[in-house]
Amino acid sequence: MFQFSATDDDSGNNGLIDYSLVWSQSQGKQLFEVREHGQDDDAEVYTLEQFDRENPEDSAVEIGTAVKYKVTVQATDRGIPPLSTTCFFLVEIEDVNDNQPVFDIHEYRGRILNTHPTNDRILRVFAIDDDVGINAEVTYHITEQSECSGCFTLEEDSGWLRKNAGGRAHEHERPVRRIRQPYQAQQIARDSRPVCSAVRAADGIPRSES
Repeated sequence: MFQFSATDDDSGNNGLIDYSLVWSQSQGKQLFEVREHGQDDDAEVYTLEQFDRENPEDSAVEIGTAVKYKVTVQATDRGIPPLSTTCFFLVEIEDVNDNQPVFDIHEYRGRILNTHPTNDRILRVFAIDDDVGINAEVTYHITEQSECSGCFTLEEDSGWLRKNAGGRAHEHERPVRRIRQPYQAQQIARDSRPVCSAVRAADGIPRSES
């Protein structure tokens, strides 16, 4: 994971250095190990576990959305008596796009009249993503408008559903509209794993949810 080294101005065994990891029981299970490079003065710290930023171990230090682990290493010479020193590193766990967005409710329902004003807000959908940064940015899109093409638009950033001019269903009961939030990769690319919810619009008293 990363490399480090220490120096000792003594000669012979007094100047030879061994490295070890300082890890206490209070930190829980050991997550790192130190590997030495034979006769070299360098050593490396390796991970022993696969980390999940959203489910940190007990030894993690959480600062805002950042998840960090304190790694303390010890350098000990081979003198008699041996002398040692320690230093520590903070290892931050970076976020990967491993959570797909989830709507706050399973289904959204709203009722509007045929005379509902054009471009007026009907209801708002909302989804959250447990990732951080760009991986948590959510946009909204309509993927299906059965028998009513163009009846509605969905604001990509806000999630507000609006009535379009000219769009009209042929049945008294408006069909189900499916709305999805695309799963985004780190480069804002979209894959084929949407989270879906539905909106039903029918003649009646307008009602909105926000």
